[in-house]
Amino acid sequence: MKTLISVIIVAYKSQKFINPCIDSIIKSAKFAKVRIEVIIVVNDKENTDYKFPKNCSIIINNKNFGYAKGLNIGAKIAKAEWLLIANPDTKTSLETIKNLITH
Repeated sequence: MKTLISVIIVAYKSQKFINPCIDSIIKSAKFAKVRIEVIIVVNDKENTDYKFPKNCSIIINNKNFGYAKGLNIGAKIAKAEWLLIANPDTKTSLETIKNLITH
């Protein structure tokens, strides 16, 4: 199955929120029967409290480049047809990705 959506998340001081965000996106993709890739761009290199699922692509910047540049860095390695930009404190409902691909 081809990867349809590349999810890009920029992390900065968000270790408390990011894993529930990733989990909700993965569950939504499974519900929609869609293959995704999750790309996390860490603009917070001094913070070592992050623990990411092993199926994510992680980019750790050597400094905080800001949100927009962090997204562009993630988009450069994205392989899917669509990009889904998510803030690290969002939680996706089960139907979100199914509704997204329907439209």
